[in-house]
Amino acid sequence: MNDFVFNANPVQASQRVPFRCIGCSKCCRHVRESVPLESLDLFRLAQYLKKQGVPVRGTDDVIERFAEPAMLDECGYFVLFLRVNGPDDACIFLNGNQCSIHSVKPRACRMYPFVVDPQEDGSFKFLLSKEYEHHFCGTKVHVRTWVKKVLYR
Repeated sequence: MNDFVFNANPVQASQRVPFRCIGCSKCCRHVRESVPLESLDLFRLAQYLKKQGVPVRGTDDVIERFAEPAMLDECGYFVLFLRVNGPDDACIFLNGNQCSIHSVKPRACRMYPFVVDPQEDGSFKFLLSKEYEHHFCGTKVHVRTWVKKVLYR
């Protein structure tokens, strides 16, 4: 899997972090095995793509055309990730610098620049990706509020 989580810095849920998306699409490139697809993501994608006239019947078609499995560990458990295109491993749904599924993008994309890492004791560790420094200007966002908004959408 991608080293995103390993390159992220811990943050506290109570922190406020300056963040502003400038639409550069850098976070949508070099994403091989870094955008996991949850079952709700697959369902939303299937519904959205059908409405857009893409010939998909359901989540199985979305998995077949737009996802890649990757082994999570040696026990054989795998996770589905968004498929990528081109030499820069860009998200399959990136069209130029625009996300063609923005309104239904996967939770991992909505969560960016934060990652929630479940701990063995049932708590969560919050991480912040600072791979693109130009995103960290402007209004401060509250980590807990950002994450809750995304988790319950």
